[in-house]
Amino acid sequence: MFEGVTHVICTTGTTAFPSKRWDGDNTPERVDWDGVRNFVSAMPQTVKRLVLVSSIGVTKYNEIPWRLRICSIMNLFGVLKYKKMAEDFVRNSGIPFTIIRPGRLTDGPYTSYDLNTLVKATAGERRAVEIGQGDKLVGEASRLVVAEACIQALDIESTQGKIYEISSVKVLMHASDVMLTCALNLCLHCLFIFILLFSWTHGVNFVSQLALHIRPCSK
Repeated sequence: MFEGVTHVICTTGTTAFPSKRWDGDNTPERVDWDGVRNFVSAMPQTVKRLVLVSSIGVTKYNEIPWRLRICSIMNLFGVLKYKKMAEDFVRNSGIPFTIIRPGRLTDGPYTSYDLNTLVKATAGERRAVEIGQGDKLVGEASRLVVAEACIQALDIESTQGKIYEISSVKVLMHASDVMLTCALNLCLHCLFIFILLFSWTHGVNFVSQLALHIRPCSK
């Protein structure tokens, strides 16, 4: 099964709440715990890196104030508990690992039975990625971001033995970028005012003349 395999990404999982995906005993306990445990047990020690996709909140679901938030709801049928058990098994397996804990998944493929699937939720303007450690992040994560994180973890040696939480956030401009943008806008406004004044004082529709010169050539 693993002949010639050097790197493995494990993204197995099922729905957090009872659904058709639970048919055949595919419950969180069977998939997120038994499935991962059996999968990892079958791996040879020659595997150079295992990346496991888990979830935010796996260490906090039973703590205040997390119990009063979404993590307590998500763990109603034990999915976070079993994901944490799987994490611990991977950490003690002796196989070099990296664990990725994404927030609530958005973007396609919409394979889950949850609100994000119902409304076809996307990352939207949240094109930046926030990375944390210590299970402190909350929020959502694009499936595209999760996939990229898994691939990057395989190639970056310093991620070995580490656990990361990731979520999708809006891009925040650096202060210097904001100042530069404001300066450019100010210059454009000044140039526009100069053109209007020039046209008025010289009795020439300078804007129209300028448009003739910059008009795209037809092919």
